[in-house]
Amino acid sequence: MGTYRLDGLNLSSTYGVKVQQSAGNLDMLERKGTTAQDWLDEDGEDEYVLTNDIWFKPRDIRLNCRIIGNTTTLMLSQLNALKAVLESPGLHTLYIGNTGVTHSIYFKAGAKVRNLVKWGVTGKFMASFMLNLREPTPEKQ
Repeated sequence: MGTYRLDGLNLSSTYGVKVQQSAGNLDMLERKGTTAQDWLDEDGEDEYVLTNDIWFKPRDIRLNCRIIGNTTTLMLSQLNALKAVLESPGLHTLYIGNTGVTHSIYFKAGAKVRNLVKWGVTGKFMASFMLNLREPTPEKQ
């Protein structure tokens, strides 16, 4: 699972959020625009491979999360604190410890919180949700 930090704050210790799985953060970037010119009166094509010819689409990152609190009140308080940060204006930093990479992201879409349950014999409360984030200008890694 590794360490995940949002704006420098550890998701687990600050918000009680455990990331179960991440997706998209290691995906190869998709080029945008025209990547080659195919001339009708010539064989083959002219490829656009020079640095100033290459532009990339944004990268979508998904985090499958669980939030755990000792009480329902604490869990909801932590969830609301996370929500306030994600919904605030501007770009945020997301550090993913497994890769050692920091992404500049924004909160792309809402998250449906589901399965609010009392967790086993611990008496803690847990809910799960998916964070949909976007890195508007992704860095090549």
